[in-house]
Amino acid sequence: MTRLQLEGDIEALREELILLRKDHDQEVQDLQAQVSQSALTVEVDTPRSQDLGKVLGELRAQYDALAQKNLEDLEKQWGQQV
Repeated sequence: MTRLQLEGDIEALREELILLRKDHDQEVQDLQAQVSQSALTVEVDTPRSQDLGKVLGELRAQYDALAQKNLEDLEKQWGQQV
């Protein structure tokens, strides 16, 4: 191959690279436009809101009942040991 042929090949490859970059940039712009135009709506089904005070009160009552039971069991065991 001669130098002129190689220079011609280089020039052709540069032009092809320029065209590929333009095509790529155009595709990126098109995709960005599609993304910006698309809308995504998400709906979440949640249970009806609960009264947190009521829930905490129930938990406290359960905890108090458990604490009372543990205290009674402890007193019972202590009484058996003495």
